[in-house]
Amino acid sequence: MPRRPVWPDGWHWELELTPHLMKRMEDRDFNELDLRRMLEYARAYRSDLVFL
Repeated sequence: MPRRPVWPDGWHWELELTPHLMKRMEDRDFNELDLRRMLEYARAYRSDLVFL
């Protein structure tokens, strides 16, 4: 059986969907339920790279 990833702190926090995100979701034709399903079944993640 594959190992489950160790998720970062905050992975299970309540989602706050901003108007910007809602617009992007509409543009890409998915909704909050789809987003929650994606997070539920995610197999991995990678950290966001921020270059200063």
